[in-house]
Amino acid sequence: TEIYTLSLHDALPISNFNGQLEVSVLGADSTGNGFILDLTVLVTPVNDAPSGTDSGVAVANGDIYVLGLGNFGFVDAVEGNAFKSVVIGSVPASGALRLNGVAVVAGQEILAADIAAGKLSYLAPVNAGGTQSFTFQVRDDGGTAGCGGADLDPTPNTLTFVVPVPGAITGSVLEDTDNDDVGDTPIPGVTVTLQDSNGNVVATTTTDGSGNYAFNGVPPGNYTVIETNKPGYLDVADKDGGNLNVIAVTVVPGATSSGNYFVDERPAVLGDRVWEDKNANGVQDAGDVGIANVLVQLRDASGAVVQSTTTGADGRYSFTVTPGTYSVAVVKPAGYEITGQDLGGNEATDSDINAAGQSGPVRLVSGQNNPDVDAGLYRLAELGDKVWYDNNANGVQRSEERRVGKGCR
Repeated sequence: TEIYTLSLHDALPISNFNGQLEVSVLGADSTGNGFILDLTVLVTPVNDAPSGTDSGVAVANGDIYVLGLGNFGFVDAVEGNAFKSVVIGSVPASGALRLNGVAVVAGQEILAADIAAGKLSYLAPVNAGGTQSFTFQVRDDGGTAGCGGADLDPTPNTLTFVVPVPGAITGSVLEDTDNDDVGDTPIPGVTVTLQDSNGNVVATTTTDGSGNYAFNGVPPGNYTVIETNKPGYLDVADKDGGNLNVIAVTVVPGATSSGNYFVDERPAVLGDRVWEDKNANGVQDAGDVGIANVLVQLRDASGAVVQSTTTGADGRYSFTVTPGTYSVAVVKPAGYEITGQDLGGNEATDSDINAAGQSGPVRLVSGQNNPDVDAGLYRLAELGDKVWYDNNANGVQRSEERRVGKGCR
């Protein structure tokens, strides 16, 4: 009796074959006699493991990305079994991988049906970026029955989320108190809005007690920062010197665009009164009244007239102006003279114009109200009447008595 050993590797040249295979073996015994051995080999099928694929997607800061079956690259090349599930090996270090809004943990198995239904998502971090990833193994629905059956990919794959590294935008809103176009004091409570390149509002904030504002976690890109002036404030300057309450900003990954400042100011008011100085002492006394309809001019530092007005019934006038250096000129009405300048020693009650009707320079700062530029006018009085020849020396003028003049005796 002869014993022969047959290797199935020699008999099964077809990769992943299963089923019945008829094999004929040609051999010889020890005496040299040949023979043919016919064999029937039954190869039982077993499931081969599927495979997944590494992949990557871009996700903006703070956005939610809903994963689909295609993100896992499932392939079952041998049996063509269906995609059953994913086993999560590790979760992203930043952001959140969630199933139905609940955080996924390492080792958790997620059904392909849930993925197809849009229940698996990734919430990108707001203030962090870079690459965030998790590992996974895909499972098919072929099971593990038989010798060496496998339904889980033995090699984990990686799904990477590319999240832009955010930047920040900071700045301040200041008041120019001394009219030099440079901010001097902070303005708290100013509304500042951030818009993207399409004009969509990204965020809104207000300045703090130091006049500062900040937008953090801003994805790289082009933006505009818009200031909404508080009531009573006017634009003076900004970082770029263009539109005075809009600044263009470019955010680069991981960097802060700082120094984005706005400078505002409040209008100033200059005035106050043109009055009749009855005793011509240069001081507004009790009983002195205002003079109506007097033309008053506001002149800039060069002497040019920038505004004009007339006094009201009470003699009062006012100019609302941007901060700066000005003077007041009063056009003297017919029949009036100008009283003395700065005679009373009290800026609130004395006359501030010179003999030409012009005040000295007045510097106005942001929000200032100067009601002390006053002008005193008076009218000349007349005294006299007649010198006559009193014929009878009785001290009474009679019609026939004549005036005493040149040539009279």
